[in-house]
Amino acid sequence: MSDGKTHQLKLPLKAPTTQIYDAKGNKLTCSTDIQPQGEIEFDLTIPSIYDNMCGTFWNIVEGYFDVDGNKMWVVMEGDLMSCWDTPFQNELFFTVDSKTVANLEEAVYDKLACKSVMHGVAISRTNLSSLYWAWGDDSSSIRGLWRRAFKRHHKHHQ
Repeated sequence: MSDGKTHQLKLPLKAPTTQIYDAKGNKLTCSTDIQPQGEIEFDLTIPSIYDNMCGTFWNIVEGYFDVDGNKMWVVMEGDLMSCWDTPFQNELFFTVDSKTVANLEEAVYDKLACKSVMHGVAISRTNLSSLYWAWGDDSSSIRGLWRRAFKRHHKHHQ
């Protein structure tokens, strides 16, 4: 299904078989008196992983006396990267249009308040401030996919 084509799916409605949670992770209760009827029909398109990805980064911010980082959840959808507070996407911090990216470089952040060294990317943008992102909790294989996606988008807009 990840071929980028649209697939039409039809699923019968039925009582939940597992626990259901809301967007904040709270358990929901469902009435057992009502038996669902009918079906739901929808179209599903799964684009290439090189165009759509998500993962954790640290947004590195320089202060007056030290350098600090804020954890964020980054969602890359086509040319737009949305930076959220959590994977549940409650608060949008900012967005980055890949068309504004002038340069991408591997970076090492070693002057952090937490005294640890973090690796990531420095993103220079045309007529905008640069962004400094350290890798989050992703494994090295996922980092490789991010690097490839960043470079693909960067080269695509040059």
